[in-house]
Amino acid sequence: MSITTTYQQSAQVGGKSFSGQRTISSEGVVLREVSLAAAKTGTLTVRTDANTGSLTMTSGAHGILTADKIGLYWDGGSRRNVTVGSVSGSVVPIDLGSGDDLPTAATAITAQVELDYDFRVDGSEVDALLAYSEAPANVSFRDDTDAELYNIQITAAAGGPSLWDQDNPEGTANPLTGVTVDHITVSQGSSSAAKTLRVAAPFT
Repeated sequence: MSITTTYQQSAQVGGKSFSGQRTISSEGVVLREVSLAAAKTGTLTVRTDANTGSLTMTSGAHGILTADKIGLYWDGGSRRNVTVGSVSGSVVPIDLGSGDDLPTAATAITAQVELDYDFRVDGSEVDALLAYSEAPANVSFRDDTDAELYNIQITAAAGGPSLWDQDNPEGTANPLTGVTVDHITVSQGSSSAAKTLRVAAPFT
């Protein structure tokens, strides 16, 4: 059964419309759609360096435990795979991870314990990568040793799509060539409500 991926683009400028679409046919697709709970709120109360500091979470059960890996979000940036130190009540020490440098101390943040989902695909056979979130999010493609192979960072305040395909006009190379994806690790940064996240990899 053939899988069709359709890209549509449109724009308006000077009172004129510009639009078009292209399609890709694939043999199959790996697809995940998940609902991620609302992120927890707090403040970066200590900033030791670009990836080390301490969070003070808003009073109440934040659910972050010692040795957890979390996604961390703030206005203008995010980090993923951040290691949690010894939690004491609302105080959550953090270290390492990847992404943007930590903001200045006293910056409001949201944090979410990262979740893993199976997502097995031969990267060299991938025809396209698509990710969509209703809020800022990170999607980390990982191998069976949990090493990160590629990350999609969705930065728009209201979320949005992130796309790559083999026929993209920018000519960007397949970021997963030569590797095998085992699973994805995901988080989202909105504290207002649960948010939907979708990830797809059509393949030949």
